[in-house]
Amino acid sequence: MLPTNEKETAMVDALIIDACRTPRGIGKAGKGALSGIHPQQLGAAVLRALAERTGINTADVDDIIWGTSSQRGPQSGDLGRMSALDAGYDVRASGVTLDRFCGSGITSVNMAAYAIMSGSEDLVIAGGPDDDLVNISASDLGTLTQIGARTRLSLKPGVNQCFSIGNVQYGEDFRYAGGPDDDTLSLNGNTVGTDVILLVSNGTNGVGIFGTDIGDDLTVKAGSGDDSVQIDMASSIGGTQTLILGSGNNTQP
Repeated sequence: MLPTNEKETAMVDALIIDACRTPRGIGKAGKGALSGIHPQQLGAAVLRALAERTGINTADVDDIIWGTSSQRGPQSGDLGRMSALDAGYDVRASGVTLDRFCGSGITSVNMAAYAIMSGSEDLVIAGGPDDDLVNISASDLGTLTQIGARTRLSLKPGVNQCFSIGNVQYGEDFRYAGGPDDDTLSLNGNTVGTDVILLVSNGTNGVGIFGTDIGDDLTVKAGSGDDSVQIDMASSIGGTQTLILGSGNNTQP
């Protein structure tokens, strides 16, 4: 306990100078006006606007704290730092990127306020973009462990493409769109937060779901080829199970 005669130091206030954001848009490729723009460029647009509107010297920015969930693909590589450089900020303005899923943005603002109020920093920018649609490719399958966003796996034309995805945690839904040829997809020991939607094309296809926990609905929609759908007893489906099979010779659970 401090002596009563020792001067107390008051905590300073954290003041919001300005705030801006990009327009909202539909998060679907080909439909959303912003869906084709790299997240780094979205962040740079906001940071550039803040500097122009407030007239700050970007060399005086102590830190840029960016909150971005699902930091893979275009959203990897410290978006806070890279967006600042893209916006033309002085190289002395550092940047950090954190991930607390849906709470990433508000956490970045809280951390900025803590830094100001503690007296360790004077000027901090907080925020961040989040494109919650992650498109994965076949080359990603061997390295996946956890994805917090909605996930899409779309196959290009190619005969006898066989994919096995094991022990991956998906925070939201997982959607698979098969190519026009003969494909096989196997989900082994995965956890999916919401829905699994598997769209199978017209080839001879196989779909297997083994030891996988699905938080909500499972939908399998097949084409006109000969398809096989297997779901073992170790899998759990929290919602409804819908199998829509085509006119071929099909095998289903």
